[in-house]
Amino acid sequence: MGSEGSVLPTSFHKDHNANIYTVVFGEKYFLLLPLTKHHHIYIRNYLAVNYVADEEQEGNELEMNQLRLKLELEEPERIVPWSSVDPYPSSPKETVVRVSSFLLYFDGSRPLHCTV
Repeated sequence: MGSEGSVLPTSFHKDHNANIYTVVFGEKYFLLLPLTKHHHIYIRNYLAVNYVADEEQEGNELEMNQLRLKLELEEPERIVPWSSVDPYPSSPKETVVRVSSFLLYFDGSRPLHCTV
């Protein structure tokens, strides 16, 4: 959930089951690719992690309600399939890096843009 005007992107992933998505308020944007193009989002195996509160925060950060999070490997270790393709590179320089790293996505089938 996000506050008004916030944008909370979810990284590319492949759902293994049919889904129903509901928006209570506002809009949700999706980029959809045909199932036959799942290789275009470069699914790789990654170690599963959790976000946990960083115990080494400075006192003034806590007073300002700014919780800093860090990644921690799950115990026991678990592997999850995930995509590291960012469909919206943040700059022209980042675009060059992303296109060269994920050519099938950026030069392949264009995703369907869907708003719910």
